[in-house]
Amino acid sequence: MVKNKIFIAVFILSLFLSGCSFLTLPLENEAQHDDPVKNWNLLTEDLKNLIIVQIDPRKYKLQIIENSPTEPKTIEEIHNQNNAVVSFNGQFFNEDFEPLGLLISDGQVISEKTKSDLMEGIIAVDQNFNARLFPAGANLENIEFAIQNGPILLDEKGQNLFTSETGKIASRTALGLDKNNNLILIVIKQSVLNYDNVISLHEFGKLLEEQPEFKEMGLHSVLNLDGGPSSGLALKDSYFPEMEKVQNIIIVTER
Repeated sequence: MVKNKIFIAVFILSLFLSGCSFLTLPLENEAQHDDPVKNWNLLTEDLKNLIIVQIDPRKYKLQIIENSPTEPKTIEEIHNQNNAVVSFNGQFFNEDFEPLGLLISDGQVISEKTKSDLMEGIIAVDQNFNARLFPAGANLENIEFAIQNGPILLDEKGQNLFTSETGKIASRTALGLDKNNNLILIVIKQSVLNYDNVISLHEFGKLLEEQPEFKEMGLHSVLNLDGGPSSGLALKDSYFPEMEKVQNIIIVTER
């Protein structure tokens, strides 16, 4: 384990329902400096809760684990079995429990690319550990990890592309990049204790584009992943459970 520097940081921010202002408080049991994950306090009363995970692809590897259709495991179970530091839900899947777009893990194609208009983007990490958002039609070479999904919420300039309002609200999971080429995982998770923690894609894109904290981070190239009841996240000491079985799970481990 790398002990002299933190390469993955987790920020749990609280988003006001009115005005969308951020408020953060330190967690009472803050992680030690040799722990690759840091946590901030999660406030629930009259707030939306936003979880952010920062992943350095030069130090941490992303892999895709496909779940069993007959005996599916939870994200937490897969997280623990693989000694991961972060694990979360990945791509859309169909009623036959099959993935619906390009998936690459360890340089091997697990699922082929789709031409569906919804699956308009691909987040990929190449063999030199550089991360980038590609359009779905791009030719990819020397790729270690890739996931196709959609829609694209922020483009490479950090501008919101999802400008139409559908009114459909749900839990959300998205993956993007910051100005230092770190991967940024963003989760807004509905739970039994926080049933109103849901948002539309339009509101989500606007939030990601406009908030000063994300601007300072240089957030850009954000791709929406599977959301709703599929949204789930496992960290070292925390688990935000999905509400239904998930076909493919992204795990993050030390290189």
